[in-house]
Amino acid sequence: MEWGRRAAIDLEAQIFQSDGKSLGELSMRRVAGVLDDWFKEQGLGASALDFSLSSDGCLVVELQRSALSEASLANARDAGEGGERCALIAGCLSALLSHVGGRRLTAREVRCGVGRPALCSFLIVSHARKAQLDSLLEAGERDIRTLAERLSPRNAAR
Repeated sequence: MEWGRRAAIDLEAQIFQSDGKSLGELSMRRVAGVLDDWFKEQGLGASALDFSLSSDGCLVVELQRSALSEASLANARDAGEGGERCALIAGCLSALLSHVGGRRLTAREVRCGVGRPALCSFLIVSHARKAQLDSLLEAGERDIRTLAERLSPRNAAR
């Protein structure tokens, strides 16, 4: 998380110099571009933000060709382990997007790049729904649309 907070401060200063605005004042398209550039500069891969589940209160971030993820996956294969490997990146995403959004958000890796062309998917939700998301993931649910539907505030009233 600390790494993400520091990155948010650095990006905030960079954007203020280039655009004369804070990250929170930028369009989400511009924020997505800034984050993608930062991830690439850090050697963490190409990122894409998917807002199609925003009506369910969810954001999906996909990270492709992350050197950190690929190294972690190679180590896991050598050790015979499976599962998610990108908790560091999830924490960084939590901090960065919390800063941009002005409220505490939680990112969890939903799909790991194991067996696929190095694509990791993260689901971002409000911190208030962290326990519910963790519970669903622990129960084995990995389908992003199903997770979003189950986490949707619209379903909380039911």
